Amino acid sequence: MKKMKTNMKKIVPFIGLTFFFCWLMVALFFAFGGKRDTPASFGMTTIYMFMPMAVAIIIQKLIYKEPLKKPLGIFFLPRFSVTCDSKQNLSSLPPLFTVR
Repeated sequence: MKKMKTNMKKIVPFIGLTFFFCWLMVALFFAFGGKRDTPASFGMTTIYMFMPMAVAIIIQKLIYKEPLKKPLGIFFLPRFSVTCDSKQNLSSLPPLFTVR
């Protein structure tokens, strides 16, 4: 039960700060003359999608002063694990990267 209380202590600020910063960003966009269906609104919505990630980093690193990599599952290198018995099985896999 103690672990659930710890998680709730992180979930409530995450949801609250995410809503706050997202609505603040939208309000500032329209307050400074932003219009819908423009390139600026496309850029704003792209940034808007990264707001939960930014809030998670703020809560984890700045508020709780805990590491980022393990709890949030952040990995900077691709991890591929292929287990096959022969090279023939590998040739049937779709290509992972396309190089021109």
